[in-house]
Amino acid sequence: MIKAVIDANVWIGAAVANGVCRSVIEAFKQNLFIAIYPAHLLTELTDVFQRPKLKHIRPETTSELLKLIQLKAILISIPLEYSPSVSLDPKDNPYLACAHISNCDYLVTGDEKHLLCLGSYEETKIISPAQFLNILA
Repeated sequence: MIKAVIDANVWIGAAVANGVCRSVIEAFKQNLFIAIYPAHLLTELTDVFQRPKLKHIRPETTSELLKLIQLKAILISIPLEYSPSVSLDPKDNPYLACAHISNCDYLVTGDEKHLLCLGSYEETKIISPAQFLNILA
């Protein structure tokens, strides 16, 4: 089974619009891959969903996403001594660490500026949601 870390921007995109990000989350719900996540994800999502520009998202939608992650995805604890400094955005490094520690096949993100530009990290390929959907098809 394919293992993937899904970046926060994909989860957020799934809550905002009916597009490729939502299709990735639907594929997860259908057990087409195993989602792995760092604890950092829940904190980041909670913070982002409280921003004024995202207040239009129904609270039920955000709580359903958070509950889905907690119940169905696999939480990976990242040892304090392991903290890669690969991305220019320090908030992305826990996703890279999580992908590496859990031997994930993919890190799925829409972050072109900090993650997609890397192409890969250790054995994990860094790809867009659209590319991931093509792989799952």
